[in-house]
Amino acid sequence: MVYGVVNGVNGGGSNQDGSGIGVGGGEENGNEFFDPLEDGTEEMTETEVREAALMNDYLGKQLVTKLYSKNFQNREEAIQEVFNNLSNYKGEKEDAKALMRATAILVAKMSKDNVFSVFNNALNLFHFLLNDFAKQHSIGKQEINYVLEKCLPVLLHRTGDTNARLRQRAHDYIVEMASFPEIKPLHTVPHYCTIPIKLHIAPRLALSRVEIIEDLIKSLGTKDNGLSVDNITKFCLQALEHNSGEVRELAMKILIQMYKVIIIIIIIGEIYIFNYV
Repeated sequence: MVYGVVNGVNGGGSNQDGSGIGVGGGEENGNEFFDPLEDGTEEMTETEVREAALMNDYLGKQLVTKLYSKNFQNREEAIQEVFNNLSNYKGEKEDAKALMRATAILVAKMSKDNVFSVFNNALNLFHFLLNDFAKQHSIGKQEINYVLEKCLPVLLHRTGDTNARLRQRAHDYIVEMASFPEIKPLHTVPHYCTIPIKLHIAPRLALSRVEIIEDLIKSLGTKDNGLSVDNITKFCLQALEHNSGEVRELAMKILIQMYKVIIIIIIIGEIYIFNYV
């Protein structure tokens, strides 16, 4: 599924002028003298320049500078430019893998944005990257896992955001993402989601983490998908120690559900032994 308008340029090998692989427009037409203030963006700090180093190589300095703009419209434009050009990318597989890694850094950064439209556009780009782009360019498990490891922790943290709309969008996308054809076999999403919570985290975030487990059980079940009675139980036992009553109540509800699953497995086992042994 493709989100957005496709009107980008084709990719190629890395250029000697530092313009990357044609995805961000790079440093062509004298962009090494690019004035961010003239373009409505802001100068990047030294820390931000270091963070953007990998993106610069493949997305282009001008586009990356827009990502760090204080003007949210510049950030939106930058995400859309990357999306448009990725949609038309026709370069080599090795460059596609590097480009995917650079874009993962972009998505992770934009997923921290407090403007909902920027955050939502970043998720649309993330969706395209994990599904269409990965499939079109035969991207392997290693690169897909790299993208997930960059972005998933950020999304999990956003499920505790004070902005209810943003919080729910992050929650829904994590649950949806776990079932993507390119993602489900990796079990990466259930693995991250079942990491036990820290007892000092805010009640809103703790509750969201337990709610995600509840929804993943509904959508995936507990067999051969990264979710198991064991890791769910360990997660919920830790959640029972949290100081929020809502968190403990939902964790107990899930534990009772897992107990019923165990009972059913025992009964089925006993029936099998009685009939065939």
